[in-house]
Amino acid sequence: MKLWGDKMKLNLFECSKDQIKQLDEIIKSFPGSRMNERTFNEIMKPVNISFSVEEGSRLLSHVICESFDSYTQQSQRYVAMGDGSFVTPSEIVDTEFEDKYKSLMSSIFSFYNEMTREKEGELRGRGSGPEKYVHGIPIEDGRYILPIATTTNILVTMSGEKAINFARLLKEHPQREVYTLAYDFINSFEMEEFKNVLDFLSNKNLRDPEIIYTRFKPMFDQISKDEVILFDRFQNPVHRVALGGVTSTHSKPPSVVYAKWSPEEADARAEKISNKVLGYNHESIAEHARASFGTQQSLTSYHQWERHRLKSEVREPFEKIPVDRDVFVPPTVAANSEMYERFRQTVYETKILRKELIDAGLDAAASYLLFNADGVNVVTGSNARNDKAILEQRTCNCAQWEIRDRAVAIQEILRENLPYTYDRAGPRCTKGKCPEGELTCGQTIQMRERYGYFGAAKK
Repeated sequence: MKLWGDKMKLNLFECSKDQIKQLDEIIKSFPGSRMNERTFNEIMKPVNISFSVEEGSRLLSHVICESFDSYTQQSQRYVAMGDGSFVTPSEIVDTEFEDKYKSLMSSIFSFYNEMTREKEGELRGRGSGPEKYVHGIPIEDGRYILPIATTTNILVTMSGEKAINFARLLKEHPQREVYTLAYDFINSFEMEEFKNVLDFLSNKNLRDPEIIYTRFKPMFDQISKDEVILFDRFQNPVHRVALGGVTSTHSKPPSVVYAKWSPEEADARAEKISNKVLGYNHESIAEHARASFGTQQSLTSYHQWERHRLKSEVREPFEKIPVDRDVFVPPTVAANSEMYERFRQTVYETKILRKELIDAGLDAAASYLLFNADGVNVVTGSNARNDKAILEQRTCNCAQWEIRDRAVAIQEILRENLPYTYDRAGPRCTKGKCPEGELTCGQTIQMRERYGYFGAAKK
């Protein structure tokens, strides 16, 4: 019997049956006590798995996207959401809240479609500016009012050793929709013995969310909507980068070389070595400069950060996001007084129902009433190589407005606190020709004046 309704489905499952048959035979050949997780993961490495999750919620997709390197999701930037494009959490079905929930959802989607109504003959999506919409609000801004109960489709592809962690991750979550997917995933493997092992191993060593939240809550509490907080960095990041270069190119151990640098010359030496090796495009040494920082961003922006596949990232649990936290309002919405008032009223009415669900002990169901506009606190640990690649895309004028603002703030704090390491972090037009083609902002000169120019020759 399914724990969830008929909407969410796991489809298009593909996995090599020959590989699974071989694994099944190996599993049968050894006593159960010998088939531990590390052994299982090792023998699963050559197995390739792919499947689609269809008509699941955006809440579910956040969980999936936080976990995997390879996925493609239906974009709310390109695809308009029709009436009824939401899931109803089974926790509230046949309760006093079901009708209130569905009525509110219908109202939200009706408002969304009115707010993003395009002028006759115009097309939605990227490149469709405010002037193409009746109310001057493009679809990428209108999506801020959509709740994370909104349905979506996602295609996932993974290597076999991730199967256990995927099943385990889904089982840990309080929402029935999420852990139902875990069982659908396990049952997609057709051999009973293999399913039993996968189910058995995935039940071991589940995370304790209370311990994790207790560890990060003091950090979450320091984060605000208006600033980026630098939590941790190496004392001399450029030294770490230079030591990467020394390790790669020197016959002596890096500690021996480093010991010969006097305090007075260490910074200059480190900068010279770093610039020289990075100048050869040996970007791997930049991975030795790491920083951890905290940001608050809307769930719209956060979902775009997820696409960078950062593994050292922790967000607030959806159930812990305060009801009274303010939302992010797109500038095009704020500029339209009628739409802005309706936006605020919709948020207000939704927060009332969300609080009612929380007060009734239905925290998991209440999470579906979070908007894309709701802010979530995130702690991110990353290295300079990853950061530079992200900032190249996100500080570009063509990037979505909120993620661009956040990227610029991150870039500024990293440049200030990690000199030399992030001096060249900035949009791609600072290193060569703008890659945006017809969608270019046309402000290459101004961008180079702001961030610097690091290309071979100005174009």
